[in-house]
Amino acid sequence: MVKGGHLNTAAREVLDLPAAERIDHIRRPRWIGYTRAKQLLDKLDDLLTHPKTHRMPNLLIVGDTNAGKTMLANRFVQLHPADDNPEGEAAIVPVLAIQAPPGPDESRFYNAILEACSHRITRESEWPRSKSRCFASSRGSTCGCSSSMRCTIF
Repeated sequence: MVKGGHLNTAAREVLDLPAAERIDHIRRPRWIGYTRAKQLLDKLDDLLTHPKTHRMPNLLIVGDTNAGKTMLANRFVQLHPADDNPEGEAAIVPVLAIQAPPGPDESRFYNAILEACSHRITRESEWPRSKSRCFASSRGSTCGCSSSMRCTIF
């Protein structure tokens, strides 16, 4: 009988790794596409492709700690990667994930959006400028910074 014959090919390949590497592999995060997660990803896809209206639909995902909310968001980002758009003037980022500040701080919120696009923030006092850069990006224009990765958010 083949060693690990009941496993798929990817899992069998891990069997031949040294113990430390197998343990490292086991500890890595894994996406498990259970039914409810797939339904939520489908709903997020519907929201992403919804025609622009004055009152866009939205979705709030609520769950206990370690229920998989962040994993779901990260998976959605993976399914909709940024396009470097070499022929254009900016990258196209269909989905952007940020960690919201722990408190209601508008400055930190807009700076988190810009940092996720690899924009350099020099001072917290620049938040009004950061806010206008975010709004410019969300309208499909670039923010005008000198970052090596400029982004356009649609």
